[in-house]
Amino acid sequence: MLLLTLSLLGFPVTRLLLCLAVAMASHPSPSSSNFHLLLHNVSNQVLQAKPLLVKTVNNILKMANQNNLKSVAIPALSSGLFNFPVEKCADIIVETLRIHNECAYPGSYPCDIRLVNHDDPTVKEMERACRKIFSGTDVPVGKTLRSHTSSATTPSTPLVIQMGNVRLTLRFDEQNTSGPELILSSSCAETNEEAKGWLENLFHCSGMATVNNNFIQYLGVEELQKLNGDAEPNTSIEEFFERGCAKIKIQAESPENAIVHVLKAEAMLCAVQKEFAREVKAHVPMPSAGVPVDVDKGKLRDFERLGLRVKKILKVDHPALMEAFELKKKQMGSSAPPRLMYQRIPAQFCSMLTSIGFQREYAPPDDPKYGEGIYFAGSLSSAVDLWREQSHQDVYQYYVLAQVLTGKSTTGKRDLIMPPPVGSDPLVLYDSLVGGNDISVVFNGHQALPQYIFICQKVVI
Repeated sequence: MLLLTLSLLGFPVTRLLLCLAVAMASHPSPSSSNFHLLLHNVSNQVLQAKPLLVKTVNNILKMANQNNLKSVAIPALSSGLFNFPVEKCADIIVETLRIHNECAYPGSYPCDIRLVNHDDPTVKEMERACRKIFSGTDVPVGKTLRSHTSSATTPSTPLVIQMGNVRLTLRFDEQNTSGPELILSSSCAETNEEAKGWLENLFHCSGMATVNNNFIQYLGVEELQKLNGDAEPNTSIEEFFERGCAKIKIQAESPENAIVHVLKAEAMLCAVQKEFAREVKAHVPMPSAGVPVDVDKGKLRDFERLGLRVKKILKVDHPALMEAFELKKKQMGSSAPPRLMYQRIPAQFCSMLTSIGFQREYAPPDDPKYGEGIYFAGSLSSAVDLWREQSHQDVYQYYVLAQVLTGKSTTGKRDLIMPPPVGSDPLVLYDSLVGGNDISVVFNGHQALPQYIFICQKVVI
């Protein structure tokens, strides 16, 4: 297991917590389902934080009622590490409880609400707010109990979530002046570094962000309505299709709001991709993963000439994909051997590739002018040119070397979703489309068999 610690001293902590809060909400677990968020105490954010605190308390009460919990404990949320004024925190929480009590129907849960904290001054503030706000009501207010912890500050319990192949641990230590630490851990160093790069870019997001992922096409009406329905009045969320790639464009008044909606969209896409892979695996058993192999220097010359240093080569060995490829070859009846061709894919789809093979959603080129299929390049240099605009998206570049059954080909055209007929019979189609600098486009993932994934870095001169 590899660990990578991301220093958060230079990052807005609010953005980090928004990121993790949304991720936890999207991947619930016993340790994360009750995680809530408030903005840290910057003077102009206090007013922004109040509705979030009210919403958090109401959500706690709602969850307690849904799960028939007779009692619930609520701490002084965000009044510690993030320095939200404890007096305001206590007043807002208790006032929210008062309103909830007035509106709750008889017999609803929770019956016993305990306001708790690890230090006596904050507990006393909670008691003060209760005495003031519930004065003159019939609500019984219990006595203050002393904190069971010492006056010394203790580190908070780390927050842990699993996102794909990476585990994120957010560790708080109130004695650590450098701020919270985000620890990324996975079995692969490249995966760690990709996660770090993605998070760094996310934290420095402005009020506008774009999610590029062709699996956006699989989002249902309910998901899209939820994504738009949760948006603030001044937040714009637009789904569109541009040059062969589905996109979600988010424009918000604050970076925090933009980040929240990016994470919501990404969480929905993760669920869609997982379901997509599950359905494919039902027909393609024995999922596999890339296996590291020794670097063959003979294969690296093309990469070196293009200014790429190969850091690792993964051999893809998947018997079920091989069987499907051979069946497709027999079905096509082509005597010509398959071609060795390249495709560049984003980092996030490498594991899907090794598990379920090629899909057209992975790697649309910068300009799909030869059809809406699965693109391959006959040379590495052509692949670099075809996917040049991907260069800024990942820390590394991922090139797949594959056997491709091109069969009978014809010149491709923009917007074709399948090959045209060979002749007058509309059921007899070409096997692939061609164009440009030795580019082939196929429309069936079983026409290509992944052999190796080359993980490369751009050589900086």
